[in-house]
Amino acid sequence: MPDLDTLASPTSKALSMLRKLNPVPWLRYMGLWELAVMLFSLLLLAMLWGYSAERAEQELRQQTDAAVQKAHSLTRLFEAQTSKTLKNLDLALEFVARDYLAGGRQLQLAQLLASKLLDKNTSRELAVINERGQLALTVSEMPNPDLSDREYFRILRDSPARRLYIGQPVRSRSTSKWLIPVAHRMTGPGGEFKGIVVCGIDPAYFVDDFNRSDLNESGVVTLLGGDGITRALRRGDVDRFGEDTRSNRLLEKAQQAPAGDYVGASVFDEIPRFQSYQTLIDYDLIASVGLSVDESLAAVRERVRRYRQIELLASGLILMFGATVIVGSVLRRRAQERAHVQERQRQAILDNISEIAWFKDAKSRFLAVNLAFTQMAGRKLEDIVGKTDFELWPAPLAQAYFANDQQVMRDGVRLEVEEDLAFFDGSIRTFESTKSRVTDGDGRLVGTVGIARDITRRKQEDAVRRLSAKAFESVAEGIMVTDENRCIVSVNQAFCRISGYQPDEVLGKHPRLLQSGRHDKAFYQGMWEEINSKGFWQGEIWDRRKNGEIFPELLSISAVKDDAGKTIHYVGICSDITSLKGYEERLRYQAEHDALTGLPNRFQFQERFSAMLERSDRQGTQVAVMMLDLDRFKHVNDSLGHAAGDQLLQQVAGRLKLCLRQVDIVGRFGGDEFCVLLGDVSHPKSVATIANKILDAFGPPFSVAGHELFISCSIGASCYPADAADTEGLLKNADAAMYQAKSAGRNNFQFFSAEINARAMETLLMSSSLRLALERNELLLHYQPRIDLRTGRISGAEALVRWQHPELGLLPPNRFISIAEETGLIDALSDWVLKQACRQMRTWLDAGLKLQRVAVNLAARQFSQTDCAARIGAVLSECGLDARYLELEMTESMVMQQPERVVQVLTELKRMGIALAIDDFGTGYSSLSYLKRFPLDYLKIDRSFVKDIPENSDDVAITLAIIAMAKSLGLQIIAEGVETPAQRDFLYRHACENGQGYLFSRPVVADQLAILLQNEHNSASS
Repeated sequence: MPDLDTLASPTSKALSMLRKLNPVPWLRYMGLWELAVMLFSLLLLAMLWGYSAERAEQELRQQTDAAVQKAHSLTRLFEAQTSKTLKNLDLALEFVARDYLAGGRQLQLAQLLASKLLDKNTSRELAVINERGQLALTVSEMPNPDLSDREYFRILRDSPARRLYIGQPVRSRSTSKWLIPVAHRMTGPGGEFKGIVVCGIDPAYFVDDFNRSDLNESGVVTLLGGDGITRALRRGDVDRFGEDTRSNRLLEKAQQAPAGDYVGASVFDEIPRFQSYQTLIDYDLIASVGLSVDESLAAVRERVRRYRQIELLASGLILMFGATVIVGSVLRRRAQERAHVQERQRQAILDNISEIAWFKDAKSRFLAVNLAFTQMAGRKLEDIVGKTDFELWPAPLAQAYFANDQQVMRDGVRLEVEEDLAFFDGSIRTFESTKSRVTDGDGRLVGTVGIARDITRRKQEDAVRRLSAKAFESVAEGIMVTDENRCIVSVNQAFCRISGYQPDEVLGKHPRLLQSGRHDKAFYQGMWEEINSKGFWQGEIWDRRKNGEIFPELLSISAVKDDAGKTIHYVGICSDITSLKGYEERLRYQAEHDALTGLPNRFQFQERFSAMLERSDRQGTQVAVMMLDLDRFKHVNDSLGHAAGDQLLQQVAGRLKLCLRQVDIVGRFGGDEFCVLLGDVSHPKSVATIANKILDAFGPPFSVAGHELFISCSIGASCYPADAADTEGLLKNADAAMYQAKSAGRNNFQFFSAEINARAMETLLMSSSLRLALERNELLLHYQPRIDLRTGRISGAEALVRWQHPELGLLPPNRFISIAEETGLIDALSDWVLKQACRQMRTWLDAGLKLQRVAVNLAARQFSQTDCAARIGAVLSECGLDARYLELEMTESMVMQQPERVVQVLTELKRMGIALAIDDFGTGYSSLSYLKRFPLDYLKIDRSFVKDIPENSDDVAITLAIIAMAKSLGLQIIAEGVETPAQRDFLYRHACENGQGYLFSRPVVADQLAILLQNEHNSASS
């Protein structure tokens, strides 16, 4: 920025000029105006400095508040993340302790990681130590099995009230890496000490979410123990652990109040910081974030410094303004004394000039003009003198005149310039103006003098010539001009760019040097015949560039004739359409191929299918088509996302191509459906061979999104001409065979047969019959009792739908539920089941039968409805049933599809008083982080885990883990498929509250369940 001396120099010069004036005349020109200017300048200075000081103080205060608030917010975030981490860790260690005390003798970290209770990136060691301090279980080898001397063991052993201990950072004896020991006290049923569960946590984990962008260069985030030892500290990109900070002011502050803010320096670097801290009372830890005062206030301090510089600059400008106004007032009055004499002199000179001429003063006001000027302007002399260009001409022209005048007066040299002048009739003409600076005898600037001559016609002719040349060189199309003998006389730059030839390489030569060789002599003869007869030809042609490359172009040739009609030139205009041809090819490819896999799509596949059938008819060969569908592909999309599903489909396409011959075709019809076309088939066995080859290709796992996935496929095939006579029939039959392969257990191959067609017709008839079943009241509900294992009494019943088919008899749900889902009847069916179950429950209650609640399975489509809760509430109102008598069961896959929306729906249902249960738990892909957010009442253990207990150790471990997890979440357990007393006794011993299965009762009609409830009531009364 300029300093005050620089700013003051113009003012000093002005005052010096005043001092050179005769004092008496100078004082005569001073008046109230000049005095007012001086006072106004002083007032502006006072206001400027006052405002600037107040603004600087305000910004410093605001920035300080913002820095303190940022440190406060980061501290609260740090405290919340640390508390959450420690709570999850405490839950994980409690899980391990419970498993160990329940008799577990194998500690598998992989199980904990899979349940997301521990993070392998932060939890490096995990061990169980018994009450004697001996190492009982561990996930890694530890050199010293006796750990009774460890601080965390002694503290938890001697402190019965303490649940979790977070120790000081230490280096691991096995890896030399820093670890924070976190120990959980194990107690027996009577509260006696049973040992501890301990794990090592990477201390950097607590501060990894903070980086330089959050803290700046000197910011510090600290996790401090109540003992004054840092558990983790990060400054910038540097981490420090296990530092002794007992002399730090932070510890003193935390002892005075559990949370607060202050300004202080760290014992490590003495840098003053805005410090904020929050005590984690449950863990004897202090979370603190400190932001450097200098860094936080650097920006506002820089602005204050700039404000000071601006103040100095503005002050100088104000002073200069005041001095300039005063000096200008004096000089202006003196100049007026000489104006009259100079005006007469100028007018005498102008009268003798024939061109347009004028005089202007230093402010570009006209002092005198000649007769030619007044004629051009269409004004009288008195209407011009004293005015500026802005008062006479349009603003754009006036601005140009003024800029030229200023240049002449500034540089002091004669200026010759072309200017547009506006005539009185509105026309604009171009003049060549010569302008010069005029000074007085003392060399002081007086103004300018100018003379202008009309060059409009010359400029127009030059413009036409330049435009023609520019157009020739600037067009994007290549242009070639030949003489009447077809010798090249001119080309433009676009032609050189397209052909690769420079002008000197083609001038004087025949255009045949561009011929590609793709067109015969007859083509060129026909082209020139049309040019000679019609004077014009246009079309696509292939030419050759200088480098030998052949390319397509759009060419038009016109014959140029003279006044006598004789051809004197030929003009060719060409456009390179290589990119257009490529774009057309890409569009054709995209229209015929699947965008994800690059395989032929349905349209292209069927075209090639039809062509192969025609070739088969001519050659007398067979053709086979195979429909292929991935098994359980929906689970991949639901669990890993559609991006992972797309990646899997791409890998499947690659493996399929490797399994086929050159004559075979593979295409993708959509979703996970692929179609394979086999040509030149000699025998159906060769089709089976290729199908088995494809099945084997699905054996190795697919690597998708960091997961190893084992995916199988189901294949159906039909042959031409044996199974159908056209593409539509062959594809339909192959599709039917593919569904037969799925029905046979998936991961297999089936040929089309009449039996498959019959089953497909049966499915079609079943779907038609199911539409009428609701209208004909052919559906009914059976109820399977749920038993309280603690009392042996019926605690509830699950409603299960059956179809009393008039021809096929009583059908279980697995015969028609899938058909209902495919045909869209599942909505009406689900609503019917819900209403019937609610009405029956109302009937039992009115009869005085005591049943805790009736359970109804929700369908996926029913649960995904936006008004799901409102519809269920309407059914309850219609049936007159209180919501506490209804229980809704959902599968894991249903609730994990849109977990955020599920939380809202379940919360609304729970608020109504409806009990909620997860059915078939353990067979899906539940996220424990979402599971704990669901407002559930029950977890139902799937029958696949119950059927082999207590003999199967894996099923026992899974069942116990589910029970333990449910207890920790406050949920009751319902075990499905209980069929033996041993299963019932095992579940009862391990605190499973409810059981359901054939051991207690098969599903029965409503009247039979009423008898069971009445008998139970009678036996209790007796």
